[in-house]
Amino acid sequence: MPTYKETPRDHVPDPIPVIHGEQYTSNIVDSEYEPFSGFITSIKGFPWTSNYYSGVRGKSDETMGSQPNQPSDATQYRLIVNLELKVIEPLRDAFDQTTGRMSTTGSAHVYPVLIPAKGEVFTADIGDGRAGVFEITSVERLSRFRRAVHRIEYRLKEYVTNEVQATLNTRVVKRVYFRREYMEYNRNPIVESENIAYVRRLEESFDRLMKEYIHRFFSNEYRVLLVPDQASSTYDHWLSSAIRGFYRANEQPNYAQLHVLNDGGEEGLKAKTLFDALRDRDYHLLNTIVQRVGTVLTTQFSAQPLNHSLYHSGIRRVVYPTDGSGMADTNHGVAHVFPKAGDLAGSKPYTSRGFITEEPLPEKTWADDVSLIHRTDVDDYYILSEAFYMQAPTGQSLLELQVSTFLKRKDVDQVALVHLIHDMHTWGAMERFYYTPLILVLIHAAIRGI
Repeated sequence: MPTYKETPRDHVPDPIPVIHGEQYTSNIVDSEYEPFSGFITSIKGFPWTSNYYSGVRGKSDETMGSQPNQPSDATQYRLIVNLELKVIEPLRDAFDQTTGRMSTTGSAHVYPVLIPAKGEVFTADIGDGRAGVFEITSVERLSRFRRAVHRIEYRLKEYVTNEVQATLNTRVVKRVYFRREYMEYNRNPIVESENIAYVRRLEESFDRLMKEYIHRFFSNEYRVLLVPDQASSTYDHWLSSAIRGFYRANEQPNYAQLHVLNDGGEEGLKAKTLFDALRDRDYHLLNTIVQRVGTVLTTQFSAQPLNHSLYHSGIRRVVYPTDGSGMADTNHGVAHVFPKAGDLAGSKPYTSRGFITEEPLPEKTWADDVSLIHRTDVDDYYILSEAFYMQAPTGQSLLELQVSTFLKRKDVDQVALVHLIHDMHTWGAMERFYYTPLILVLIHAAIRGI
């Protein structure tokens, strides 16, 4: 029986620590930020949609390629659904003298969203009603930058069958989704699977809410958006201007018929409001924008025969600041005739018709004492409450907290947005009129990151 002899610990060398110096910085280095948008137009090739199986491997592991006959744990993949490749050499058939068989090969550029490796595979349409499994045979890095485009060459390995697809599925340990349009917004186009459901839900809600908004608040008589639940026809110039500025007619054709009335150079209507802060995404504007409003008669505005003028519109009243803060020419026009604070009526009593949905709501991510919204007439502040304008640590609604987050250029909570949208059927007309544009802005931010 062999004798076990313990090696003295004194003979075991201590590990040598690896010391990394600080990265060199200089005023001449301006290539740290590489926006995704620059790659969209600069990468040659025509688009080809694929499902890309990126090998999951350690830093020191070699890529083994696809091995369908091996056990399912032999090769593990991160599946990138709908990854767009930019084809530079279409599929071509050639006779392989070595194997005596026909081979189908091609080449493409890969966006800098992953580092492809030899042996990795992807599936794609081969043009005859079938899909094929392609194996990467060579990879060339085309830049030394961190976000580098790669050129890959590939060969048709086999056709996709139920058995082949099932084998690939058993090896997928993570699924993500490629959204090309995100690159236009300089946002990472790889979306985690747990977030894609929220993204799709918000996209559907965005289109639906835009259509519903025009249908509900657009006046065929005046060709403008009218403030609801008021004693007489009332127009909000700031909101109408913001709607036309935020959304292009090609996003929603019904918005093309929306008129923004001519303010005649009236100083009060040129004052900055919450909508200017949203447009500029400037948190600091909260200190200078109009915070309190009322209404004034349109007959107090200029009677000059201007196109789409307020005076000749036939509308009775216009939302207007209640003081002259932030305005230089407070003695011109009607700027000195400030309306009474708080005379913009709130929503009339409203009974919800209920809401039918088959999709469950995600778990809340905020405190139980935070209400989803406040009524617009909770105080005399414009649209949102005093707690929002003062940025109070307590008292802000969930909607106000998300608007604050947006203005501070932070990520909007997608779960909070889903809950707010689901709750909209319980809101009164005034809340839907003023809060829907805010929800649309937040959806844009949550999806596009802008």
